[in-house]
Amino acid sequence: MTDRAVTDRDQALANYRNLLAKVDATFAEVRAKAGPAMRCGAGCHTCCAPGLTVNALEAEHLRDFIGARPALVAALAALDQADPHGGTRCKFLDAAGRCAVYEARPIVCRSHGAPLEVKGPSGDKQKYVCPLNFEGVDLDGLPAGQVVNLDLLNTLLTLIDSQLRGASAKSASPRTPLRIAALLPGRQSL
Repeated sequence: MTDRAVTDRDQALANYRNLLAKVDATFAEVRAKAGPAMRCGAGCHTCCAPGLTVNALEAEHLRDFIGARPALVAALAALDQADPHGGTRCKFLDAAGRCAVYEARPIVCRSHGAPLEVKGPSGDKQKYVCPLNFEGVDLDGLPAGQVVNLDLLNTLLTLIDSQLRGASAKSASPRTPLRIAALLPGRQSL
């Protein structure tokens, strides 16, 4: 690996960590303003669907996080084999519904629970949220600061992912399943 590649990788991961911090700050602000309308909490895993994937940037971030923690590698392998939710939830959830990689969870997981705004098929803005949150609240009436613009977030994520993969990357980043074997293939402890 060249010095330039190491620099690009390090800078992309630093930019990604900055984006994660901004997403977390926005989520905390939404949570503070929403009060009891937002019911997300430890053990809630309604949004943690099976089969989630991440782009190359998020996979690299997770590899670094997991790979630096040998005990976590073994715990995730055991969790994957035990499959406490019978394939109905993300492979990183323990039996109590807590995320084993919560500190390093990808952006899709960090945005769950907050009201999200996306551009609909006809170009109009549509808002949605986990059905457990904001029950009976008119999402269209929420102020902009309480809604996460998912299109903007995905654009920023794609730009940082492109930075990681280099200027020659012309196609979309490959997707990696949120599973220990996909993130750390060939590890002896798996």
